[in-house]
Amino acid sequence: MRTSNTIAGFDFHCHIDLHSNPEALIAECESRKIFTLAVTTTPKAWPQNRKWTARCKFVRAAVGLHPELAGERYRETDLVKLCMRETAYVGEVGLDGSPPHRASLPKQRQVFCDILDEAEKLGGKIVSIHSRRAAAEVIDMIRERTTPQRVATILHWFSGTERELIAGIGAKCFFSVNPAMVQSKNGCAIIGALPSERLLTETDAPFATIKGKPTHPVDILELPQKIAEIRGESTSFIRKTLIQNANRIFKLGHAGT
Repeated sequence: MRTSNTIAGFDFHCHIDLHSNPEALIAECESRKIFTLAVTTTPKAWPQNRKWTARCKFVRAAVGLHPELAGERYRETDLVKLCMRETAYVGEVGLDGSPPHRASLPKQRQVFCDILDEAEKLGGKIVSIHSRRAAAEVIDMIRERTTPQRVATILHWFSGTERELIAGIGAKCFFSVNPAMVQSKNGCAIIGALPSERLLTETDAPFATIKGKPTHPVDILELPQKIAEIRGESTSFIRKTLIQNANRIFKLGHAGT
């Protein structure tokens, strides 16, 4: 995919298949010209997502195995790797160290390591990564197992410490920020501290919320202005930056697939 000024916005992390009407949402993203990365939580969901998006210009399906499910479904890792041969996009993958999922971290690590290794082996992969309560370890694994010349790693809805943020920047990760982040003190601090060349946008729809309502890809259209206000930059500069960063990622991923 090559970006242009005809793309209205970029949603690099959206759970389209968990929407009440996925096909209608995809049609809306297409009509509104919103690039949308449809992440999946299990590789068994990817074939249907791929079918829905096969003729799309602006919506792409990613194959993933969510860390919250990895403890029970780690045997699906080989299926993820098989699907990775057919797409440039991978997600949602990563680690979750929050209390409900801490016990499954050994299996999560196994799954995430295998997926990162496969991404590096194949090259040209764009990977959307979950890192809640596990950012330091996620970034270490990215450093150890991938190179930015072969794999574009995107830390989605990053909520780590300042030290972890610096480590992620050093590892050449991108960071996709969402409308929920602009409503929190920590989220605003992260948005303000990011180098412009590492900045992307997402919604994490339908899990993020705005004023108590689930986010929607169309919410991405107002996000550059809010980011600009936080960073003390112009909205036009942020929009231009987002296009440039998306171009860099698409070029690495040869992302027509």
